[in-house]
Amino acid sequence: MLKIIIILIALISLQSCWDDSKISPSLEKTNSGYNILHLTQKSQKLFSPIAKEEIEVVYYFAWGCPHCNKFNPQLLNWIENDTNFKRVTFVKTPVSLLPNWVDLSRLYYAAKELNFLEKIDVPIFKALHRKNKPLNEWIEDIAAFAIPFAKKVDKNITVDKLIDLMDSDKITNQILQDNQQILALMMHDTPTIVVRYKQNFYQLNNAVSDKSGGIITVLNNLINNLKE
Repeated sequence: MLKIIIILIALISLQSCWDDSKISPSLEKTNSGYNILHLTQKSQKLFSPIAKEEIEVVYYFAWGCPHCNKFNPQLLNWIENDTNFKRVTFVKTPVSLLPNWVDLSRLYYAAKELNFLEKIDVPIFKALHRKNKPLNEWIEDIAAFAIPFAKKVDKNITVDKLIDLMDSDKITNQILQDNQQILALMMHDTPTIVVRYKQNFYQLNNAVSDKSGGIITVLNNLINNLKE
């Protein structure tokens, strides 16, 4: 029930951003492998300001998403080997609009706070998407899976302590904030990358990028064009 409430609150909060604006948010399709998002001024205020010449790359994903699982090795290769990664501000945001993804997002933020996020990122993808006995997406099972990785950083952490952190108001509020952004961006697919530069929002996903060489190719082309 709490998961449904999180989604409903995000929908109600975002609706207020649209109702008071004369211009509705819209999505402009291009032939360059990305869409241009036109947000209302109130919707834009859901996002933190960026510096004048900064390029922000926000990766929206879910550990439970099979397409994100397939895309993850490409993303890691881009992060580790591509010079464009050093030219941008990179942010990861877990998507929680599906009820069974909320607890995974809770783990993401708990792992980030406890400094074991990098240790668990690839293993949890593998555990969730393996063919035999995949990890159940329940908070107790997820926490139990995460504990060995958490103990590498903090030997005193327990399943109960991890669940308490995952269920904390701080993480719940973060998920609500994320969901408001996700709805403002009219996001329907994961993985999705949103590039922000000045006042512009560019949306890349498999549906619009595949015909142009895939998300990473389109992302690099876009970054290079923005810096010219």
